[in-house]
Amino acid sequence: MRMPFWTLTLAFMWPRVVWAHGLSPEAGDFYAAAQSLLTGPEDILTWLALGLFAGLHAMRRAGWSAECFAAGLAFGLLAARAGWLPAARPGIDLVAPLVCGVLLALAVRLPALALWGLAAASGLVRGWHTGMDTLARPDGLALASGLGLAGYLSLLCAVAATGWFLGGGAGWRLIAVRAAGSWIAAIALMTGGLAVRRLLQGV
Repeated sequence: MRMPFWTLTLAFMWPRVVWAHGLSPEAGDFYAAAQSLLTGPEDILTWLALGLFAGLHAMRRAGWSAECFAAGLAFGLLAARAGWLPAARPGIDLVAPLVCGVLLALAVRLPALALWGLAAASGLVRGWHTGMDTLARPDGLALASGLGLAGYLSLLCAVAATGWFLGGGAGWRLIAVRAAGSWIAAIALMTGGLAVRRLLQGV
């Protein structure tokens, strides 16, 4: 799970440098996609909820959830752009943070395969929704790579931070994380309700 700081720095700087020198225009799309995970509440809720929940588990088990999320994210994006999936309904990408928030509030610990499956499904739904929003863009590979990298790094940081925080052993730390889960679930529910309301008003 350890990755040198200079490796992460190059991962984000190299596409920008290449694009700036005109060697590959799609490198700019890669970089923009790598930043797009932080542009909306749905994105933030998804990786934060999953990262906090995965952090409840053993680090060896939780670390693989980042890989599963990134794989699901990339596959969902490519599948949506290839026409393998139907149009995504508004608010469907809030199901993952809602589920993770409830599980986190209850301090439920899942078996390894269930945790990894939840991470992959969360990434797939997020990639599906993003893919539908970017159907008109021809830079699918750059988008998949950028989103996969951003999702992986963001989730990995959230898992590591949660594991470090809970490593103190104090009981109030777990209570604080569980309280965060309840807030995440509430925000996801309210945001999803607003999305459904906008959909109904547009009918």
